[in-house]
Amino acid sequence: MVNSINGDDQQDGSYSGDEVQASHARAKRRIVALELELDTLKASSKKPRQSHTTVNRGRAIRRLVSLYNNVEDLIAEYDRRQEFATGNAERESDSEEIESTRDQHRLYSSFEELLEFLPWLKKEILHSEADEFDDICKQLRKGADGARGDDTANLKPEIVVWLTDLFHPVEPPLRTTTKDDRGLVHDVTGRLICPAEYNWDLQS
Repeated sequence: MVNSINGDDQQDGSYSGDEVQASHARAKRRIVALELELDTLKASSKKPRQSHTTVNRGRAIRRLVSLYNNVEDLIAEYDRRQEFATGNAERESDSEEIESTRDQHRLYSSFEELLEFLPWLKKEILHSEADEFDDICKQLRKGADGARGDDTANLKPEIVVWLTDLFHPVEPPLRTTTKDDRGLVHDVTGRLICPAEYNWDLQS
């Protein structure tokens, strides 16, 4: 009779106290796990987005600021000039002028272009910690070098189109997917890069 009553209770959807507590415990563990998962997703989504944005900002540096110099080189020249200005102030003299080579003048000019293009960078230079600022420079350099690599890769097929139109017909045909058949190994490209003091058409 007792078993029959217990069976009827379970069929009616009633549970014992232990079962209710176990269900609550499982629910709490699930909530904690979901909260941890949410925190992990938030943390992982913030940093890549910031890095990705900084990388994108650096993509135009090779076109608008400097083709070869890194951001660190430009900032180092800015620091050199600031240290000289600070030294003059400590000596209470402004008669001395900083001596700079042509390359240093070029670096500082590029630095000014950099701040015009990325005005937010001045604040980072003045207030960021060394490790944090080093990471910003790495991201900018990654974007700059990546853009230059993309430009170079895009030129590979475009050069073939240009040469084919200019020297049609090109024999043997140049391939757009590789540079192995260019340079001095091909008559068309070899003639273009041959030094002016030599005659490419002369047979050795």
